[in-house]
Amino acid sequence: MSIVIFIIILLVLVLVHEFGHFFTAKGFGIRVNEFGFGFPPKLFSKKIGETEYSINALPFGGFVKIFGENPDEDNMVGFDAKRSLVNKPKWQQALVLFAGIFSNFLLAWLLFSIGFMSGMPTSVGSEPAGYVISKTFYFHYRSFCCS
Repeated sequence: MSIVIFIIILLVLVLVHEFGHFFTAKGFGIRVNEFGFGFPPKLFSKKIGETEYSINALPFGGFVKIFGENPDEDNMVGFDAKRSLVNKPKWQQALVLFAGIFSNFLLAWLLFSIGFMSGMPTSVGSEPAGYVISKTFYFHYRSFCCS
């Protein structure tokens, strides 16, 4: 069961990371040719608009195929060259690359925030010096765990 949980967590991290690249590229008007979940061979794909969304056989990663990521004649001076990553300003290129990492930081921040707001468990005895635990809680805890 723990390997299944590990794979699910890995898939969520990869998905969030790739969505960071994807949404930032789309926001800057850069054409995204494919958003792939997993590594090929393809199991299923569907083209919506100009982007092909694919689910692939090896579920240990993902990718966003951005137009102009690998400079060639077509994406430097071709028909859709103005939407190519290579023809965008350097700061936009840097933000598209950085967006994946930043998305993972946002996910971690969100999950920790939810955990702290909902009351993550702590161990008794880990409270800071001078912190007073109410007697009711202390006696209830002692009778529950140490009887």
